[in-house]
Amino acid sequence: MDSSRPVYNLTLADAGDRYEVELRNDPTFGGHELIRPGIGDIPERISLCTGTTATCPTRPEQVAAGDVHTCDGLLGKLQGDLFWVACTAVLDEAYDPVVDAALAGMPHRVRLGADPDRFPVLDAADRAALNQLNADHVAHADRWQKHEYIIAGDALFLIPATHGRQGKEYIAAHDFHLGVFTVSDMPDGTVVITFQDLPLEGYDFTMGAVAEFAPTAQVDVPWATDLDSSSDW
Repeated sequence: MDSSRPVYNLTLADAGDRYEVELRNDPTFGGHELIRPGIGDIPERISLCTGTTATCPTRPEQVAAGDVHTCDGLLGKLQGDLFWVACTAVLDEAYDPVVDAALAGMPHRVRLGADPDRFPVLDAADRAALNQLNADHVAHADRWQKHEYIIAGDALFLIPATHGRQGKEYIAAHDFHLGVFTVSDMPDGTVVITFQDLPLEGYDFTMGAVAEFAPTAQVDVPWATDLDSSSDW
């Protein structure tokens, strides 16, 4: 959230007991201070800005010049970087234009600690490393054991937990499909990779992805399903 694109005057509201039960000691906040409406000196409802154009900056050049908020809203009360996470719970489609305008092309999801203004991409070196790790998994995976795979963006991750921070950031920033796969060997030595619960619309992509890291493998999709547009694909 910064002044370089539209920022709506959003309001935080008290979510009751969820704060005490789920958020207060949540280690995933990574040392960031969690601002909770109704806790401490934060009122039960508080907006980003409660001032006017006379008291608070509204344009990027004002912020660049050093102007600051003097209101009693969040931007006036708090110092440092502000990460707005509550907007990820906006579910009403009527607010989609507001959320899209605020994101301005940025990813809808981001891992804590990652730069929300940098959409994760995979360059040629990243894809080479991804293919090598996938190839290693195919070569060394326990035969007939179920392992997870994820299709995110335009990448296939076998055993995604092994793909490090960059892989996890890439997955987190994209819509993704999670399923399981197995690896087996035919009597003639041909490796068979079986993908379970693979959407039909992902079949061609998966065949192409496997061809990059296991070109001699046979791909089997016994339970391909036709998932509708509301799925997480």
